[in-house]
Amino acid sequence: MPVRVISFDLFKAPKDVCLAHLISQDASMHRGLAVAMVRKFGQKSYIQAAAGHVGVGGVVCISDWKSPGRAIFHCVSKRHYYQKTTYTTLAKVLVTLRETMERFGYSKLAVPALGCGLDRLEFDLVHPLIEDAFAWSDIEVTICL
Repeated sequence: MPVRVISFDLFKAPKDVCLAHLISQDASMHRGLAVAMVRKFGQKSYIQAAAGHVGVGGVVCISDWKSPGRAIFHCVSKRHYYQKTTYTTLAKVLVTLRETMERFGYSKLAVPALGCGLDRLEFDLVHPLIEDAFAWSDIEVTICL
């Protein structure tokens, strides 16, 4: 299924659309989009504990208690907050994200331009990684710029 790219506020995605973003394994979440995610969806202590267990390339999934049927995926793309995500770790975590969504039956996902903010990855290289990870999946992916 093709990946859509739109200019849209990620937090205004319909309630049946899962959200995902990148975090570090230390789950400091004190900068960037992670701050807004924790403010809106909470569960920081759980995310911090779980991120340490799943490691780089893993995914921490929480339920959005305000919107049953929606999950929030915190994708671990580096060990420490001060490091930068690489294209290799991004590709790995995208596959884990897809597999996790398929396992739990989620079919819609909205993401920001993953890694293109504080981690300074190039969107022209990130976009194909997202497309490749979800190419043979029935999951509808929307990148919100």
